[in-house]
Amino acid sequence: MFPPNIQGAQANTILVPFYNEQIPIRTSSSGQAPRYHRSSAESGMVDYYYNSKKAISPSTLQDLQAAKSKHLLNDWLFFRLVNQFVRTALPNLDGSSQELMIWSLLAQSGYDSRITFSGNEVFVNVKTDEKLYQTPTFQIGANTYIDLSTLASGQQHSAQSIFILDFAPNPGGQGFSFGLDELPILPSTPYNKSWTFPFRGKIQEVSAELDRTLIDIMSDYPICSEMFYVRTPLAASHRSNSIINQFRELTHGMTTQETVEFIMAFTRKGLVYQNDESQSQSRNRPLIAEEALYYPSTDCEDRVAIAYHLIKELIGAPMVVIGIPGHLSLGVNLTEPVGKTLWHKGRRFTICDPTGPEDSEKLGVYPEEWNLDQGEVIGSFN
Repeated sequence: MFPPNIQGAQANTILVPFYNEQIPIRTSSSGQAPRYHRSSAESGMVDYYYNSKKAISPSTLQDLQAAKSKHLLNDWLFFRLVNQFVRTALPNLDGSSQELMIWSLLAQSGYDSRITFSGNEVFVNVKTDEKLYQTPTFQIGANTYIDLSTLASGQQHSAQSIFILDFAPNPGGQGFSFGLDELPILPSTPYNKSWTFPFRGKIQEVSAELDRTLIDIMSDYPICSEMFYVRTPLAASHRSNSIINQFRELTHGMTTQETVEFIMAFTRKGLVYQNDESQSQSRNRPLIAEEALYYPSTDCEDRVAIAYHLIKELIGAPMVVIGIPGHLSLGVNLTEPVGKTLWHKGRRFTICDPTGPEDSEKLGVYPEEWNLDQGEVIGSFN
């Protein structure tokens, strides 16, 4: 199955383009990829699964799993690799057969994957416990399944009636996770950016290296919960020219409070504010810290993500992320509380809002129109 498609590659191996990496996946020429015959409808999909199991080489599954481990791919990125593998290896298969092949590969890789269909369209779904937004889902008992095909295409399907294939190849399989607490290991695409901002009467200059590969990964990432965007780490934080190390040098010798004030000065005065509705982004969603630093403007959620990681890496102080109607803010557990504070689980957190007041780096202040009584702690660190 899957004959070689490049010259100079090892026999029965193809190179799958994956972001800016080329991932080798072994295939077998002993069989042919099956095709789905629409006339047989549901029974044809079940037959396709069993035929694909015979055609798929064990080495293909081994190489896909090896790539997942080597590159630290989470479940979503593993699906993206499987998707890209099928499109690269089987470009002449019709769309429905490609989707069914992806479904089969996911099931044989250990996932609880299911098929939905409408007319000539076929959609791959997987079980997940995580909440996503703007994503088609369905329930079977207590399990929720999400439509990966629609997520990957970036387009909502127009079908009025969707049917669930009454066949589960791996009903006890694992569910999907979308978290990026650990970033994938892929070649970086460096991008340098600089900022200036005033702090205590002196203009500060910061120049740091960002990673466009991570920006590309996020460009079509499913829309997750707010804390996903806050927690996803910065890329290349270990490098000497990372923003973490730039701030570490600039805050050397400062107290904890002064360091947090310096970070607030950066997010309030060094970044351009623009809410999601005004930005030319393709969709209304928060940004992870790397994106927030890369793009020309940010809003309150994006600034919380930046401040969260700067504080976490520079001083490691406990923090809470506070959701207020129409706003997101941050509380920091300082040794000496300052100004307005919030109690959470027996600890007192100083309000350190990364958005405002925009003309000050003071801690413990926030606009009067906020009603902190309506605030909710949606996540924490330490």
